[in-house]
Amino acid sequence: MRQVKRIALLISLFGSISFVLFIHSLVKLSNEPFWDSPRQIYSNFAFVGLELGLPSPYVSSAIFLLLLALMIYGFWYFVLRFFYRRRQQS
Repeated sequence: MRQVKRIALLISLFGSISFVLFIHSLVKLSNEPFWDSPRQIYSNFAFVGLELGLPSPYVSSAIFLLLLALMIYGFWYFVLRFFYRRRQQS
């Protein structure tokens, strides 16, 4: 069962990172290099929070990212646990 938790955690981590990079690729200017700096990548991600009118874009974006990671983790933990238990029964 620990393997299921680890796999769900890794999927959640990579899913959150890919979401941030996807938003960064949408927001960045065409003349900017893609891998400029982690601070710039997060700043571009927080820009979306500013566009949504959230009160504090940097903090609200971090909370939103944590909630997204938690939802991804919960979904994949449920799915993987379902198949793990099904495999154990047969």
